[in-house]
Amino acid sequence: MAGTFAALRLRDFRILWISTFFSFLAFFMSTVVQSVVAFDLRGSNSSVGSVVAAQGLAMLLLGPFGGALADRLRKRRLIAASQSVTATVFLLLAFSVATGTIRVEYLALGSLVMGATFAFLGPARQALTVDLVPSEQRGNALALTQVGHSASRVLGPAVAGLFLAWAFSRAT
Repeated sequence: MAGTFAALRLRDFRILWISTFFSFLAFFMSTVVQSVVAFDLRGSNSSVGSVVAAQGLAMLLLGPFGGALADRLRKRRLIAASQSVTATVFLLLAFSVATGTIRVEYLALGSLVMGATFAFLGPARQALTVDLVPSEQRGNALALTQVGHSASRVLGPAVAGLFLAWAFSRAT
């Protein structure tokens, strides 16, 4: 087992791994929550589709640029900027929900912006892994990174579902 988690012994990689896990967890939670809110607003699957499609479209179109920028810019600044934009979108959407001013168009726009930041955030985090980890441990670090991505992809929607179930049970 010691070899399985060897890269996590490196302080900087451990910090990056933990922050990436929680960042991606929130991202995947938001996808579920935005879909539920979109359906709740209009009662239509097409509203859900427009919100999810906006996110996917941004990632599809901007993904190649995210990788290129991750190779050319300071990775930590790119990560910080992407996280700041995503946090701002989360706060604006939360405020809109809390004040009752939320619309499917706002969700789709927020989803588009979050998809765009994700297109830059993912490659920058991967490139930073290569910078932080010595070559003999890179394979292990990249494998652990993939495990974290997969775990957040599964746990994010599950946690969102638990929060939604709790919120709906309290509302009834």
